[in-house]
Amino acid sequence: MRLNFSQNVRSALRALLANKLRSALTMLGVVIGVGAVVALLSIGTGAQASITSRIEGIGANLITVYSGTRNSFTPSGAGGGTTAPLTYEEAQPLKGLAGVAAVSPQVQSRQIVKYQSKQTNVQIVGVTPDYAIAHPDQLDHGRFI
Repeated sequence: MRLNFSQNVRSALRALLANKLRSALTMLGVVIGVGAVVALLSIGTGAQASITSRIEGIGANLITVYSGTRNSFTPSGAGGGTTAPLTYEEAQPLKGLAGVAAVSPQVQSRQIVKYQSKQTNVQIVGVTPDYAIAHPDQLDHGRFI
């Protein structure tokens, strides 16, 4: 016995109407499942875009030079002594090298800052005007050097 298309549709509709709760729960499950997949794909795409923009913001052509303070090749990781920090005068000749757009030495320190009866421990970073070229971040308030 072979049913044609219209008989199949009528039979399906009768089954759906006979089992209303089961049909509603099935549709709800399908809607929740599709919604969950769309939400996860959106979160993944958003996270990928965020990570990509942060990496691009760091700069693919940015080189950071630190003074040597430890030798990571030693088994204990303790290092083989310390060296003097790179000075401003030592950094300046790097500006003349081909392909170098900016040289921005910086110094960092943690200090306690007091205002009236309040105090807090903050990180202070001293930079030169070329810092804005090497790190093109936007300021939230005020103006750069």
